[in-house]
Amino acid sequence: MHANTELPPSSQPTVLCLSPLVTASSLAQASRNAWRVFLEQSEGWGKAELVLWSGGLYGPIARHAAELTARRGVADADDDYRYVDPHFVERMIAIARAQAFEVLSSFALPRARLAFSRAMNEEGAVTRCEDSAGDIGFAPTPVTDSLADRVVALIAADLFARPGDFEGETLCSACGGIVLGRAACCSRYDVPSSSVVAKPVDTVAVPMAG
Repeated sequence: MHANTELPPSSQPTVLCLSPLVTASSLAQASRNAWRVFLEQSEGWGKAELVLWSGGLYGPIARHAAELTARRGVADADDDYRYVDPHFVERMIAIARAQAFEVLSSFALPRARLAFSRAMNEEGAVTRCEDSAGDIGFAPTPVTDSLADRVVALIAADLFARPGDFEGETLCSACGGIVLGRAACCSRYDVPSSSVVAKPVDTVAVPMAG
């Protein structure tokens, strides 16, 4: 995987070395899977579903940079919302969804994508990493432990790793579904391989080994 030289982190030294069990490409795919599952399935979620998403999809990704985020005072990957008041969950999810969809909709303009990548880099929301083969990847390292920051950092890590996928339309103009540049509508294409089961809550498919 080769970083796009237009994106700011590509010129920075590697900060993290990934586990031999994890590749840069699998990290990028896991990041995409996590944010897409959240955006495409979280409407109507309760606390149980949010905890499953956090522990099953977000947590394994975030643990790659756990030491770095701990030094910043950000809650670690095991902070999976189990102790959040259920009354706050709906609002947390709504805020995260609104911010993430706003980011994606802005990507129709190349200058907006570049401005976003620069902002994420300056905030340290994405950290350059390297796998055992020497391929470069990007780990989400959100600056706070808010749900919105976590989801947006996942999008940023995906964008930095595979910028070409975000050129052109990212949301369907007809229904708002995620298309990532595809002309065809909508979620019939490139469906995430994982899902969060709402009721009964029994499993979350984890896309990568930690």
